Amino acid sequence: MGTASPDPTDALRALDTSKPRPGETHLSRGLKSIGLPLLHLSCCVVISFTIAYVLDGYLAVPAESPRYVDGGKFKLKVSDVTTLVSTGLTIVRLLVGAWAGTIIWNCTFILLEKRPGGLSLPQLSRIMAFNVPPIPRSPSEGLVLLLLLLIIPQQLIAPLITGAVNWSPSFEFSQSLRPTQAGSPEANPTSWFWYYYAGADRRASVRRAAAMATMAWDGSATDRAHSRHVMNDVRGVSIPINSTLFNAVVPCIRAHSITFPTAPPPEKVLKIAKDSVHDQEESETLLTRVGEAPLRYGVNGNAVLFDPDDRPGTHDALPPKYDSAFVMERPADYKKSGIIIFGKTPNNIFNTTDGGNYDWCHTYAIVNLTAGIAQSPTSTYVSDRVVEADLPSTELDLKGGPWVKEAMYLMPDVMSNVAMMHSTKLYTWDDIERYLDKLIRYSYQGAWDMLYRSYEPDNRTLDVRYYEPRVLASVSKARVFAWLALSLLLTLSAVVLVTGNKASCERSIVFDGPVAALVTDAREVLEKGGVGLTNLAYVTKEKKVGKVQLRRNPGSGFYLASSHME
Repeated sequence: MGTASPDPTDALRALDTSKPRPGETHLSRGLKSIGLPLLHLSCCVVISFTIAYVLDGYLAVPAESPRYVDGGKFKLKVSDVTTLVSTGLTIVRLLVGAWAGTIIWNCTFILLEKRPGGLSLPQLSRIMAFNVPPIPRSPSEGLVLLLLLLIIPQQLIAPLITGAVNWSPSFEFSQSLRPTQAGSPEANPTSWFWYYYAGADRRASVRRAAAMATMAWDGSATDRAHSRHVMNDVRGVSIPINSTLFNAVVPCIRAHSITFPTAPPPEKVLKIAKDSVHDQEESETLLTRVGEAPLRYGVNGNAVLFDPDDRPGTHDALPPKYDSAFVMERPADYKKSGIIIFGKTPNNIFNTTDGGNYDWCHTYAIVNLTAGIAQSPTSTYVSDRVVEADLPSTELDLKGGPWVKEAMYLMPDVMSNVAMMHSTKLYTWDDIERYLDKLIRYSYQGAWDMLYRSYEPDNRTLDVRYYEPRVLASVSKARVFAWLALSLLLTLSAVVLVTGNKASCERSIVFDGPVAALVTDAREVLEKGGVGLTNLAYVTKEKKVGKVQLRRNPGSGFYLASSHME
C-alpha cells in the first residue's frame, strides 16, 4: 500500500503556539509565552513590597556579631540582606533578559515582514546587537520602536532599587535579662585593717579614688548631674553602652546651695586653711587623711571640702596598730549635711562675688549639701563599666551608708588630687559655682566607689538588659516604587506585542527566536550572497544580497527573500 501524501498545512500547524505541543510541560510553556512577563511582574511586586515594608526599619546585627542573639533569636547581617536582595534582582535580570530576547526577535521578524523592501544585513545587525531599529516609516515600524522603548529601561534600572536601602548604626534592647555581680570580686574586709594602720595604703586609696572619678567622669558621656557608679570589668564580658541595670546602689550627694560670703571666714576655718597651705597641719587643724596637706599645692582650682567640727583630726583618730578592740567590719551607716569649702581661685581664672577672695588668692564658700547612698531603680551604662542613675539625685531616696563618713573624711585629699589631675570634665574658666559643684560630685563618687569596691564584699546579682548594637535599614519608598513602576513597562510590552502583532503581522509571536531564525528557509539569500556568506564573521553591505525580507509561501510557511539594493 502506498503512503498518504503529507498535509500541506502540517507545517503551519506546527508553528501554532496557541495550543500545547506533545511532550510540552506547563512550566516550559509558561517560560516560552506571555506568562514570562507575568512571572517578572510577580517577582518585582514581591521584591518591592518586601523591601518597602519588611526591610524598612529592620535591625540587622553587625558583621562582628553572631546571627543568633538574645537567647537564640536569629538575626540577619547586612551581608545576608544584600545577598538576598541581589539574588532577587538576579532572578529579575534573568527574566528581563529572556523577555528582552523575545521582544528583539519579534521586532526583527516584524521589520523583516512589514518594512517596505525589508532590512539590510547591517540594519539587522544593529537591531540584534544594539537594539537600534531603522527610522520608522510605517505603523508596524512604530510598533517596533515602542516595544524597544518599553524593554530597554529594564536593563538599566537596577541601581534605583539597590540604592534605596541605607544602613546606619543603631541599637536594640534585649528581651532577656542577664546577670552581673553588684560588688567587686576584689573587695576584702581584711584590707580595711591595713587601710587604718598603714599610711601608704591610705595614700594608695586616695589615688584609686581619683582614678574612679576619672573613670566615671572622663567626658565620654554628657554630665547630667546624675549619680554615677563604677561597676566590674568581667573577663570576656563587655556590657554595651546604654544597657539598663536594675536596682544598683549608687553614691548620692546633693549640693543644695553654694554661697560665697562677703565677710572673712571664721578664725577657726582660716586657721585650718592656713595650716594646710603652709603644710603645718596639726591634730587640731588636720584636713588630710594620708599625711599630705591638700592645700599646700598652689594649683589653680585646688579646693577642699570639710566640716570644721567633724574632720579626721577631731574625734576620729586612727586606733593604735595593736588595738585588740579594733573590729574588721564595715562602719555604721552615716549621712552628712552642711559643710565648708576652701580653695585657691585667682581672679584671672575664676571670678567670685565681691569680697569673696582672701589671703593667698584663696576663697571660701559655704555649701549646703546632703551625702549618702541611694538605690537607683534603673541605671544606664554610659561606658562598659560606669552606670548613671536614670533619675536625678533629687528624686532618689537618699539614705545613710557605711562608707559615707570615710568618704567625706577623704574629700580634702581626693578633691585635691582630682583638681590637680584635671582628667575629668571640670569647668576651667569663669564658672566657679559649677566648677565646685562638679568637683564635689566627682570626688565624692570616686571616694565612695573606692571604699565600697575595696572593702565591702557584695555578692548580690543584679539584672542587666543589654542594649545591643544593630544596623538599621532605612528604605526610600519613592525609589522602590519608582523601580516597580518602571518594571511594569515590561508587562506593558507584552500587551503591546500581543495586540500589535495580531493587528499587523501574519506570523504569530515567536518565543524561540534563535531556533525560528535557524530553521527559516534562507536559500534565496544564500544563493545571491554566494558561498562566502556562510563563512561570515561580521556584517558589511552585502550588495549581492541587498535587503532581506520575510515572506510567506502558502503551504510551506515563511522564507527569506532577497532584493537588490539601489
